[in-house]
Amino acid sequence: MSDIRTEILCVRSNIGKWWSKSLIYVIAVIVLIYSVWNLSWINSFCSAAGMRISPWIIPFLLGGHAMRTTYGFLTVLLFSTAPFLENDAPFVIVRTGKATWIKGQLLYIAVASLLLTLFIVCSAWLVILPSMGFAAEWGSVIELLANYPNEVLKYGLTDGWGFFSLSVINNASPLSASLLTIFLMWLNGVFSGVLILSFNVLVKPGIGVVAAGVLLFVSAFSVYLAPIFVGPIMNYFTVYSWSSIIVISPFYSEGPNLFYVVGVQGFLILTLSVLSVISFCRRDIVFRR
Repeated sequence: MSDIRTEILCVRSNIGKWWSKSLIYVIAVIVLIYSVWNLSWINSFCSAAGMRISPWIIPFLLGGHAMRTTYGFLTVLLFSTAPFLENDAPFVIVRTGKATWIKGQLLYIAVASLLLTLFIVCSAWLVILPSMGFAAEWGSVIELLANYPNEVLKYGLTDGWGFFSLSVINNASPLSASLLTIFLMWLNGVFSGVLILSFNVLVKPGIGVVAAGVLLFVSAFSVYLAPIFVGPIMNYFTVYSWSSIIVISPFYSEGPNLFYVVGVQGFLILTLSVLSVISFCRRDIVFRR
């Protein structure tokens, strides 16, 4: 029990440092700017059509290819320095022990990924707040634009074409689709952080970002590479695209199912975490100033 409390203290310590880290502010600004760029058309449409939109836009936030790539980039940016060996790390590790400290860093990745996910969701709601109204179901705007995407073109809003997916509306309730999307975003963020941490620990610092960058590149260009080289089977290897329900079955006929997406990421997270803890405890650690 004392180890768990110590690991939680490590998490609190890392998050407490966010206020003094410029990287966190950069990520926050990117999220806010991207939310405005991605969603401001909704306010324009609602104003022109005299309608209000329900808050159930979460399942569609990462529906676009560029949106998922941007989210993957943000997770890589957030965890780029994992396992976060900062100036105070030697003193903390001496007091907590290597095993407890590294497990605390893994727990921090899980918490930080959740906070990033929730910040993205809240930023989206903030952008559409002037046009938002409550509805237990999908609401008239989402249903209208999912069934008739050309409606946005009547008002010259080309950015909104195809934003809402009809397959999501037909296969899931607003609440279940939203919760599942939040879970997938969180899980994908955890995978990204653990991947970077494990490669930095098992190989050498800096390699984790390279490994994550390669996977992000493959996921980013899968739309262009898959038809040329391997076809739809490539969707089973583009891990950084699995942050949205839009690309998994039954919402996308050529995508992997939920069991596969969760199982693969869960297995990799668990395996890489165990290997990282074992390796970290057995090696001498070189601290960077």
